[in-house]
Amino acid sequence: MSFLDQILTDRQPTKKRQKWASRRVRVLGALVVFAGTSTGLGVLRAGDSAQSTGPDEHSEPTAETGARPLPVVVSPVEIVDGYEREERFTGVVEARRASDLGFRLGGELLEVVATEGARVEAGAALARLDTDALRTTLDVRRAQLDAGRALLAELVAGPRTEQIEASRGRVAAIESRLSRRELDLERVRRAFDEGAAVESELDAAVFAVDESRGELTEASERLRELETGTRVERVAAQRAEVARLEAEVVRIEVDLDDAVLKAPFAGTVAKRLFDEGSVVGAGQAVLRLVETGELEAWVGVTGEVAGELRLGESYELEGPAGVVSGVARAVMPEVDPVTRTTRVVFAVGSSDTLRAGDVVRLVRRTRVAERGFWVPMEAVTEGRRGLWRVYVAEPGPSDGERVVAADVELLFAESDRAFVRGAVADEALLIESGVQRVAPGQRVRAVRSGPALRVAGLEREAISEGGAR
Repeated sequence: MSFLDQILTDRQPTKKRQKWASRRVRVLGALVVFAGTSTGLGVLRAGDSAQSTGPDEHSEPTAETGARPLPVVVSPVEIVDGYEREERFTGVVEARRASDLGFRLGGELLEVVATEGARVEAGAALARLDTDALRTTLDVRRAQLDAGRALLAELVAGPRTEQIEASRGRVAAIESRLSRRELDLERVRRAFDEGAAVESELDAAVFAVDESRGELTEASERLRELETGTRVERVAAQRAEVARLEAEVVRIEVDLDDAVLKAPFAGTVAKRLFDEGSVVGAGQAVLRLVETGELEAWVGVTGEVAGELRLGESYELEGPAGVVSGVARAVMPEVDPVTRTTRVVFAVGSSDTLRAGDVVRLVRRTRVAERGFWVPMEAVTEGRRGLWRVYVAEPGPSDGERVVAADVELLFAESDRAFVRGAVADEALLIESGVQRVAPGQRVRAVRSGPALRVAGLEREAISEGGAR
């Protein structure tokens, strides 16, 4: 067992533990300094050697040291024929329908039935207006309509026989009176010519005759109407008046019905804007109703993904409380000018885990056919000519391994790993971490990846050599 292992696995009695702890810190510090110094000396020797043999701008820096090999954590490279790329697209859950509800006519709020947060069914009464004035106007119009209908019925039925006979008798009486007045006028005129009558008596006789002639004309016209029946034009005019009154009654009844604000669909009252006694105008919002039965997710995706989605198929969406299923319902025909994405509408239906305004994510996994291998992100460093570099531990000429650098091309990266390709053989021992502590050509001791122990910022593996830990 090495000296470092003895320090790490120390089992001293409790009384001596503080003493050993302070000594362990000093020893570890010395080891770290020694390792860094050894590495630096190795690099210097490699530089001197390269200088003696002539510079090469494409040669890699190397490290040679006679010190104990540096332990590094490695794992075998696994060459595969492709990788799965995961993309996430963010969207927002919206209610399928949301309306600001108001009355078609203005008036005073008599009652507001619904409260904020209340769930209501379609057709449920939410609020009412004061309708006293409307009901009074309705009563007046209904009375006028009854009178108009009665007159129309009389015109359509025509005059009765009794009315015609009475009209004839009136005409005969007026004719008789006219004949008598005409005789009186002749006597007064002769007397006036003889000087036996004054001019005023003559004027009175003339006026009496003219009056009787006018009455006879009116009575004769009335008799002719009764004998020929009611004129078609008058019947049509009365029918139009009745129709106007009927429409007026219907309009007032509609206004009375609109004085009750009803829910156009089942949903939840999201906001109440006015209380009883407030006077609201026509069309002014009184309540906001949000549909809770049907929800939609509007997700912005790239044009490529939008073309791959199939309408009517189900896709998984990650919500605040887990994964939900959404059916692709529509792809919007335009690109958002800010995000440069195309919005896709997913119908998520009724869900107890989603609410309007929640954020959801569409996760798309695509298989990419590229030969390469996965490496931890901390195993990759910046290389030459825009490439990246990884280090592998290859068996050396003597005991231990040597560090070899390999340029790779980064094809895809995730949060903690990357998929690369390069001149690295399958099953090669990739140095997973601490690549800033090694240099090409440096002697190292490969420690297979497993439960690691961090000491003074270095990762080392507790391994067993020949059965001993």
